[in-house]
Amino acid sequence: IIVKKDPVTEIYQGSDYADNKVTRKAISQRDKGSTTWKDEKWRDTDWRGYYIEDDWISPHLKQLLDYLKKDIPNSQKIKISQNLLKMLNDHWNLYKGMIKAKYYYRYYGQIGWSHDFTGSTFYLVILNNAWLPTKDGRLAKPTEVFLDKPEIQEVLGDTVPYLAVEIKNEDFIEAIGINTEANIEGVLNYLTALIEQKSEDEEKFEKLYKFLDEHFEEDNIKIKEEFARNPLIFVPGTEEKYYSSKEVIWKDVSNVFGENRIYLEKYYTKHKKFFVEKLGISEKPTPKDYADVLCSISEKDEISSEDKKIIVRIYEELNRNLNPDKVGNPISQEDWWKDFIEKQIFLNNKGGFWSNDRDIFINDNNELYELFKDEEDIVFLWLPEGYHPEKIKFFIKSCGFRHLTECVEIKPLIEETTNYLKEENHTNLIKKVVPYVLRYLYWRENENYEKLKEGGRLHRIGRIEVYLTDNLRVKYSLKVNNWRTVEKEAKRKCFYYDHDDHLYLEKNNDSIYDLAVEFSRVFGEIKGLDDFVMNMLNSLSHAENIMKAKKIEVLPEHEEEISKKIFESKSEETRGIEEQRREIKGDEDEEKKEVELEKDSFKESFKEGDRGVKETPLPISSETAPRPIAESAKEQKVTEIDDDVFDKTKGKEWIPEIPAEEAPLRIKEYIPTQEVRREIYEDEASAGKTFATKTSKGETQSAEFLSEKAKKDIGREGEKYALYCILKEKLGCFDIKIEDDTTFDDILRRYSNIILETDQGFKLQKNRNIAVEIMWLNKKEESGEHYDIKIVENGKEFLIEVKSTKEHEKSWFPVSKEQWRLLKEKGDKFCIYRVYGAGTRDARVEKIQNPVKLWQEGKIDADPVRIKL
Repeated sequence: IIVKKDPVTEIYQGSDYADNKVTRKAISQRDKGSTTWKDEKWRDTDWRGYYIEDDWISPHLKQLLDYLKKDIPNSQKIKISQNLLKMLNDHWNLYKGMIKAKYYYRYYGQIGWSHDFTGSTFYLVILNNAWLPTKDGRLAKPTEVFLDKPEIQEVLGDTVPYLAVEIKNEDFIEAIGINTEANIEGVLNYLTALIEQKSEDEEKFEKLYKFLDEHFEEDNIKIKEEFARNPLIFVPGTEEKYYSSKEVIWKDVSNVFGENRIYLEKYYTKHKKFFVEKLGISEKPTPKDYADVLCSISEKDEISSEDKKIIVRIYEELNRNLNPDKVGNPISQEDWWKDFIEKQIFLNNKGGFWSNDRDIFINDNNELYELFKDEEDIVFLWLPEGYHPEKIKFFIKSCGFRHLTECVEIKPLIEETTNYLKEENHTNLIKKVVPYVLRYLYWRENENYEKLKEGGRLHRIGRIEVYLTDNLRVKYSLKVNNWRTVEKEAKRKCFYYDHDDHLYLEKNNDSIYDLAVEFSRVFGEIKGLDDFVMNMLNSLSHAENIMKAKKIEVLPEHEEEISKKIFESKSEETRGIEEQRREIKGDEDEEKKEVELEKDSFKESFKEGDRGVKETPLPISSETAPRPIAESAKEQKVTEIDDDVFDKTKGKEWIPEIPAEEAPLRIKEYIPTQEVRREIYEDEASAGKTFATKTSKGETQSAEFLSEKAKKDIGREGEKYALYCILKEKLGCFDIKIEDDTTFDDILRRYSNIILETDQGFKLQKNRNIAVEIMWLNKKEESGEHYDIKIVENGKEFLIEVKSTKEHEKSWFPVSKEQWRLLKEKGDKFCIYRVYGAGTRDARVEKIQNPVKLWQEGKIDADPVRIKL
């Protein structure tokens, strides 16, 4: 390369002269944003712009570098690069004066030009092309290459490329950026080079991360910035392969996120301190990570069953971080939350994703849901079948979703031609229960009691009257938005209409439970009140005994005035209060006769229609009519007739107070306190039995009437709680100590790296091998087996039968004939897990190991339900 310098123009000319337009473009691309001049073409008429005075490039050099990129023998490439390196090294004193170019710039309104320096095109070409020969037989950029020194090799080994030609011109070495020692800058450069080459050499990456870890304090700011800005983390087996520190999570929570996030734990176990503590990578997912995963899933073309599981887990985690009892600062206060909940990310019951404009409903009543689910433009938040919305109530509230029951207005369809008959016996029976309800509310639900009193609701109770009708139909109106209301009609057996304080009842409906459930709605949705009213209506002759058993006292004197004001006449008021006083004094015989007469009259009125009942036509005035539906010209109405959709309950339904996932896990061995008398003999192996883990014979079963569905729900919730307790128990084989108040949600968050969720339960990993498998046989549907849970550990099987009760005290429970035989056969490999307080925060498990042996030793009771001779 021959270079000539023209002293007049200060521009290098001759065969190496460069077109100013070309170099201007090159410098613009290199330095855009890093200098003060604007990237605009300068014109004589424009006060803004820049121009370059003395740039230079050697077209011969450029030709050589382009030639090295061609498909020629590697040996030829190495020979050319060695000669080029030697020439530049030998003549660097001449070339070093060409590495800068002066440029001039000015701003709008500026008189005259300012100037500065930038790298010349010649210099940029040297720096940004791979042309230096390395010992591993390839070409590399100057900033990627290290001098071949023992001290560097001792630290970095063969993870970096070393210069193949020995050069000693330190000025040249420094100018083009060859690394002279194992330093942070060099290692970061080499990391970048490996990624550009799409390297998948795990060993090289690991050594470079180790070096940065050991030298982190030398320039921690630069290291953190580079990893945050660039994808310098290699993750094998992933789609993108390289990620920034903002795109990864340390802990492997694939059981929560699936393949929707990148996890480092299993690849870089030894470097946790570097990635987590130094680079600041999240050890476990933050709420924002959960939100981001939901956004990612919503962008998929197809949603898998696994995606749906992940969606529910995300809802639950976000719900936990919105619960003021769990966190000090709910995530709803964070900047990202408002934008997040406005996105089109909520999976609905029709399979699509919806943005929430106050038009996503929550299905909190299956009968109402069946009425409205197929309507156009009405969608419900998708939740798994049987999943109770209360489990994510804080998430629902924060997103602004509307509960279906809160948005539907209901009114009876009363036609002028239809006669509704006022029924005195039913009305009086209801009024007999009112004093007990007031006592229940005052002592058990005092907050609700005070609200009802302040709102005037208690004073209206005495005005409630019961009306009989041959055909009770109601209209349901769901206001979707300001311009659309959907209306449906359906048949009901019993209905309380709060606009006129009337309880409407079908004549042929002899179910006292329908009446009790509907009457309890007078006071709002107070949990457990309908159950209490059922009990009272069904056992009025024993009402005071029930109140004593429940430890519910009489009303204080200052509250009895409320009771007096409730009734419309003095006779009714006196009657209700005096009846309670008589029962307290023990005058039960007289009361029992009166109540039995009332109940006979109650039943007779169903059988004989309106005999003895005064017929009263019931017009609806404008004052008692329901709130009018908007009569906008844009409003659409849809009216359909449906069968009875609300009256399928034969007994009290049950809803858990708290999901099993959020209940503290408490499990302990059953320890007998004293021996009991054996009551079953060996010949009774074919008989069914009831067991008790307590010696008292005076135990009473709950008087509560539960539906078959409620009993199944309690059993299922108990099985789920027992499953989580077993999981807690088995984590002990990992030498993990878990606190008493730990919940399943806590366990899953802390130990998700060793817990794998399966279709039947869970697997626990130890050293990446399955150590324990816990299978819940009834997870999807009843299995028909004589046990509920199977554990496989060290090649051995253990069977568990779960017996659940919502009560907190010990009580009898049934064991089938087949279970009894299995208990005898399996011995120590069959346990009964007795769950008390299922569905409550105070739930607990008593583990009964080998119950047959305990019974044989006289340590538990067992009574037969049938005998075989």
